[in-house]
Amino acid sequence: HNAVYEKLVLCFVLSKNKSLIDNLKYAAELTYSRVPVIPQLYYEAILTDLLDFQLSAFKVKKTREVRNEVHTAFSIPLKKSAQLAFKHNSILAEKRVFNEDSLRLDYGENELGVGVSFKRSVFESFAKKSLQLNENLVKGLLRAKLKNEFGISADGDFLFGLGAAPIYSELTHMCVAVSASLLFPKGNYGMFYAAAQYSGCNIIEVEVSEKSDFKLTPSILNQELKKRKKGECWVYLQYPILNPSGQLLQAEELNALLKVIQSHQAKVIIDTVFGGLLYSESKLDVRNEVYTLAGSSDRSENIDAVVIGGPSKEYAAGGLRVGFAWSTNKEILTWLSQNLSHPHHTSLAVFQDILLHAQERDSDVITRQEEQRLTLSLHAQKLTSLLTAHAWKVLVPVGGLFLIARPPDHYPGDFSEFLFVNANISINSPEWTGIENYYRFVLSVDTDRFSQALDRIEKVLIPLKK
Repeated sequence: HNAVYEKLVLCFVLSKNKSLIDNLKYAAELTYSRVPVIPQLYYEAILTDLLDFQLSAFKVKKTREVRNEVHTAFSIPLKKSAQLAFKHNSILAEKRVFNEDSLRLDYGENELGVGVSFKRSVFESFAKKSLQLNENLVKGLLRAKLKNEFGISADGDFLFGLGAAPIYSELTHMCVAVSASLLFPKGNYGMFYAAAQYSGCNIIEVEVSEKSDFKLTPSILNQELKKRKKGECWVYLQYPILNPSGQLLQAEELNALLKVIQSHQAKVIIDTVFGGLLYSESKLDVRNEVYTLAGSSDRSENIDAVVIGGPSKEYAAGGLRVGFAWSTNKEILTWLSQNLSHPHHTSLAVFQDILLHAQERDSDVITRQEEQRLTLSLHAQKLTSLLTAHAWKVLVPVGGLFLIARPPDHYPGDFSEFLFVNANISINSPEWTGIENYYRFVLSVDTDRFSQALDRIEKVLIPLKK
């Protein structure tokens, strides 16, 4: 703890037990309980200052010898759900040995940089003694954002957490607590699948097909829900941008899925974290409101939904670790309020500024959004051109941070491992994407590194071309 910023806490573990450290690291990866980057940087500065002060104040004549004694190794047995989750490709891929020359096109963060207004907000949130933070204002701004950008009339209540992913993690724990099954469409976020495994969810994988661009269809969803008792299932959906395919789910398509979900009295998690990343602003049609999420006075018309999101992808603000959940369901809101870690007021104040700047069409924010949209689109075009020239089948994205593609049949085994060994580039395998033979490439790295990656990929592909 520190006396300057109340409740801004940093905890750490020191151990020589590699097994323990690895398991803690994997658990943190799947529960998204890592300390946000910005508080880490803050504590780094504080500790550096304290050490400098002590070293200058006291002359240390002799350094104490540190004994390197070998103790009997101990291990904490993993529960079965953790054992299963730690075998998922999203965790196994992290065991690769990376170096400074490695190019990571498998790390799903937006690394395209932020504008001046964002940096100013982060600085002021730490520099100012008194912040003008109003959580009701943040909720109002989010309500307007969901309505204007996604067609969701959010008349329920909002809660805040350390990002959309930690909120999702808590929802999977609730799913287990109420003995519900989680319907998880194939071709969705691989890390979220592993996170649900870690929680001990009974996961029901739902098939998606190439014909529908790997989107979940109402008929397939209905078939799966018909096999279960009404009210015993939760469904995970992404809207409007799907990860990893980069495809767009229109409001009318979401409505069709929600009608099926309502008919089976299921609950639904709607993940909007990739919203706002369309390469063309005109592609999302929100003239029709999203079905029965408006909080109708007739309870039978409403769907038990929870909408999650945050600024990490759209505004390259992963270091903040702040997100929101909206719902009209009191049980869901109660569970989250009792189990979520609330964001520190410094992070929430920055989120408030981001939303205000976006609503006011701040020139710096608009410029950054346009530059980001252009960069992502250009990266997608260049990678598509390269891969198709070598007979790959590319599902061209219309938004998001990623592109998925299928190599020719004559390629050797696991191409992600082949590429890493031969070019020191890491991409996500089909086991990660959940789509047979399709690999995921991350587009949201800076242009210089992306150009390097394209050059290396081409050198690997040329000898494989028939």
